[in-house]
Amino acid sequence: MIATSKKLKTSATAQAKLQQTKLQQDKLQQAKLQQAKLQLEKLPHAKAPIWTFFSNHAHVLICLSMNNKLVLREIALSVGITERAVQKIIAQLAGEGFIKRKRIGRNNKYTLLLNKPLRHAIERHKTIGDVVKLLQS
Repeated sequence: MIATSKKLKTSATAQAKLQQTKLQQDKLQQAKLQQAKLQLEKLPHAKAPIWTFFSNHAHVLICLSMNNKLVLREIALSVGITERAVQKIIAQLAGEGFIKRKRIGRNNKYTLLLNKPLRHAIERHKTIGDVVKLLQS
């Protein structure tokens, strides 16, 4: 009976320590999340308007037209979206033939196919090059 009582106390102590450790981990994770939110608020895109005239796809194209050797992280920070979202957009743009990707070592170099017409029926009479030229002038 004494052995059972000791086991229960040991088990209760272990559970208490486990709960305390979990609480500390939760607090640490919340602190890191709060710090990340504060850093995000300091970025220029954090105060961006709710909507814009151009889509994220257009923003990515515009970034690549300014510097075709940007890495995903730099594009993501400029546009105000995640690296994963940039990765998906670049895959879509390459898949639809709007850009070509060339691997150079560990990096990519992107070529915009400026003669490619825009996709929407209202915009088909214009090309990617027209949009890029408009925004760079």
